[in-house]
Amino acid sequence: MITRSRLFLINVLYFSLFATFAVIMRLCCFPCMRCFWHGNELTFRIRRLISASFRLFWFIAKKLRFLDHEIHGKKDLQKDRGMIIVANHPTYIDYVLLASYLPEVNCLVKEELLHKPTLSGIVKNARYLINTDGSSLLKECEEILKRGENLLIFPEGTRTPHDGTIKLKKGFASLSAHLLCPLHVVTISCSEHFLDKSMKWYDVPPRIPKFKVTVHKIIDPLDYGAKENPQKAALKIRQEVVAIFKRTLN
Repeated sequence: MITRSRLFLINVLYFSLFATFAVIMRLCCFPCMRCFWHGNELTFRIRRLISASFRLFWFIAKKLRFLDHEIHGKKDLQKDRGMIIVANHPTYIDYVLLASYLPEVNCLVKEELLHKPTLSGIVKNARYLINTDGSSLLKECEEILKRGENLLIFPEGTRTPHDGTIKLKKGFASLSAHLLCPLHVVTISCSEHFLDKSMKWYDVPPRIPKFKVTVHKIIDPLDYGAKENPQKAALKIRQEVVAIFKRTLN
């Protein structure tokens, strides 16, 4: 059985290496890739590299008995094209987990990530969508989805509180209803309190955290009358997603 002190040492070493590798990709890998590819092709290849690095992260973590995970419905999720994918957000590395299975996924991210040294390079070079209050956001989302890109959204807007309370913002449902774009619902659970809203990255639980990802049904906004009344449909969509989250996670 792994001791808590050993888990702490692996945690510090592992996330230090993760941060170092993120900086190396920003300073070395991404500039080299610009010599061979441009435009959307460059963006997709950068995302694939990021996804591959995340898969390596989870593979090594499992071998070191630092983290473990399982995913149910992976093939259904990987078939998505031009879909909004919504997931709850229990830990700091939920994006790392989902993106490892979605090589070309776009992601709606908070503007503050542009100011984090380890993540800003990934956000900028992968051309992730920045969540601002600007009027252009809806149009940008529409263009992304029409290109066949999947858009990953964490509708809580931040990590789930320690008590597990689920509060979803309305934007994701309004986006689905106004663009008539289906939603694929995903839930993430973790066996331990780990990297949640009340913890620092160096805090470790007494046991190995095990993540479980479950892919649920696709919600079609047309089934909720989005074409006739987008506002009412958005409310119903949000309620349906909340119900799935509560039913699965509580």
